[in-house]
Amino acid sequence: MKDLTVVSVVALLLFAWLSMSNAPGLPRAPSDRWIQTTLESEMERDALFDLDHVRVTVDHGTVKLGGTVRTGDERGEAEVLAMATHGAQAIQDDIQVMPNVSRSVKLDKEIRSDLLENPMLRIRDLRVQMVDGDVSLHGIVHHHDEKKRVDELVALVPGVDAINDRMEVLHPV
Repeated sequence: MKDLTVVSVVALLLFAWLSMSNAPGLPRAPSDRWIQTTLESEMERDALFDLDHVRVTVDHGTVKLGGTVRTGDERGEAEVLAMATHGAQAIQDDIQVMPNVSRSVKLDKEIRSDLLENPMLRIRDLRVQMVDGDVSLHGIVHHHDEKKRVDELVALVPGVDAINDRMEVLHPV
């Protein structure tokens, strides 16, 4: 009987330990893949900075940033986002700032920033490309009026000769 009681207690303790190890409330260190995916998502969502050419790898909680940006502010934003990512233990920043870009690329960034910072516009997934004064716009707006306003604002930018608006309207009515 005594052996049965000891076995029962051990089984109960083992069950309790297994239950607690799977409990959702217990903190766990996020995996490197989770940290990388979370940071890449945050960088993609960042509307004020162009972090499309920043590479992210994570090794044992150390976030390694590489690639290129156009300004020191963009480099700083990548670092801030990395430091704010849950599970990031350390940051290794190897991002190169490439400030000498063509006029088309500078206008591309200026147009993108102006549109995303405008409180009257709700643009999602905005992509701007400019080649020799011709601007191509891709993204999603909520209404036709918003799309028209985007075209009007872009037309006001010095150096813009033509607009190829391929933005989708979410609510066409």
